Amino acid sequence: FDFQLIAIELIKDWHPPGRNLLSVFSLFFLSETISSTRFTYHLIWVLSCLIAVSITRKISNKSCGFICATILCGSGLFHVQIMSFGLGAVTFFGLLILKILVDSNNFNNLVSKKNYIILMIISFLGFIFFNTFLLIVIGLNLLIIYQIFKNKTNNKNAGELTFNSYLALCFAFFLVYILYYFIFLGLPYLITFFPSFTNFLNLYIDLNFGNWDGKPFGQLFQYISRQNSSQINIHAFSNNIKYLNWHFFPWLGVIVFIFGKFILFRNYKNIFFIILPYSLVVNFYLYGNTAAHSSCLFIWLIPFFSSFFNNFRKNFFFSFIFSILFLSYTYYTQVQVFNFSNFPYELVKKFNGKLVWPPNIMRPLETIAKKIKTISKPDDKIIYSIDGALPIYYLKDYDVRYIKYHDSLKEVNTNKCDQFKQYKIYITYKDNIFSCENMIKNKIIFDNTNIVIFELKELRNND
Repeated sequence: FDFQLIAIELIKDWHPPGRNLLSVFSLFFLSETISSTRFTYHLIWVLSCLIAVSITRKISNKSCGFICATILCGSGLFHVQIMSFGLGAVTFFGLLILKILVDSNNFNNLVSKKNYIILMIISFLGFIFFNTFLLIVIGLNLLIIYQIFKNKTNNKNAGELTFNSYLALCFAFFLVYILYYFIFLGLPYLITFFPSFTNFLNLYIDLNFGNWDGKPFGQLFQYISRQNSSQINIHAFSNNIKYLNWHFFPWLGVIVFIFGKFILFRNYKNIFFIILPYSLVVNFYLYGNTAAHSSCLFIWLIPFFSSFFNNFRKNFFFSFIFSILFLSYTYYTQVQVFNFSNFPYELVKKFNGKLVWPPNIMRPLETIAKKIKTISKPDDKIIYSIDGALPIYYLKDYDVRYIKYHDSLKEVNTNKCDQFKQYKIYITYKDNIFSCENMIKNKIIFDNTNIVIFELKELRNND
C-alpha cells in the first residue's frame, strides 16, 4: 500500500474518510466490483435491523418487534443505506447509541465515566462517516451537562461523572475533533490559500493532488458549498417526506415520523432532545439532497413507533393483511427490475414521491463503457456529470474528472465552453442541456437509459 497516496486521496474527497476506508475492507477478499465495495454495508444494514428490533422488544414486546422487523427489513429504506457509502454506518452507530441508552434504564441519572467514553467513541466513529453526526454529539453533551446539574449531590460514586471529570474527558475528545478538522479542513485551506505552505510541504513529501485546479477541495469545498446553500427552509422536509412516499410506503412515512417523535417526547424525552438538533438541521436547514440523511433519523424512530402497537395480537388479521400489502408494494417499487423506459414514473407522481438513487433501474453501463473505449484512449481526458458508478468501476484506467452540471451550461457561454476544450468525451444525462454545439463531434444515445455521450471535437491544439 502507498499510504501517502491513500492519505492524499482521503483528503481530496468531499466526504469523511470512514466511508471509503470501510468500502476498501471488503476488497481484501472480494473482486473489485460495485457489489463487493458495498458488501460491508450489507452486513451493517443487517446489524442495524437487529439492533432496531432489539430496541423495540426492550421497550415493548416481541409482537411489536415483529412489526419493527416488517416495516424496516421489508421496506425500500435498504437501498440508500447500502448505496450511499457512509449513511449505513451513521444509522448503525446511531442505533447503537439508542440501544445503550435504552438498556441502561437510568435516563434520569448521571451516566458513568465509562458510559460517557463509550458513547463518545461511538459518536466519533459515526462522525468520520458523515460529519452530520456531530449534531448527535452536541445533543448527547447538552443532555449530560443538564443531568450533572440536575443530579448534583454530595455523595459521589467512584465511577460517576462529575462536572470536573466531564470537562476533562470532553476536552480530550474535543482535541480529537480539532485534529480531524485540521487535517481535513485546515490542510486544504492552507494548501489552497497559502502557496508558501504547499512549497514547505513539498520539501518533505511529494504533494500531488492530481487534477487539482487551485480552488477549495475535499471537505473544505463541501463545507463551503453547504454553507452557501443552507438556510432555514421547508423544502428539505417536503422532499424527505416525498422520498418516504415512494421508497417506504405512500403517506405512512409521515405517520411514522409524527408518532415516533410523539412517543419519544412522551416516554423518552432525553433521547428526543439528543436527536432534536439532527432532526432540525436535516429537515429545516440543509438544502439539496437531504433525503438520504433524513433516512437515518427516520430509521432511528421506527423502533419507538413500533412500540405503539402493544395490542398487535388482538389485531393479527389486520396486521397480516398490512404486511402482505406492505411487502408487495416494496417488491414492485423497489425490487422488481425496470429500465429507464418502463419504470412507473406516473405512479411516483400519483404518490407524490421522489426518486433517490432507485436501485431497480438497470442501466447498460458495460455497453456504454465499451463504446467509450472504442472512441477514446486511456490518456484521453473524459469529463462527466452523472453519478460515479460508470467512471469508478468501468473506466478506472481512464483520465476521468467530475464536473457539477448547473443551469449556466444551458446558455451559450464562451468561458463555460472553453473548459471542455481539453476533453475528448463528455458524459451526462439527456435532460442536461449542453449548449456548446460547436464543440460536439458526435452525440451517442443508448437504449433504455438517460445517459448520453458527447464526443467532442479536437480543439485542444487550437488554443
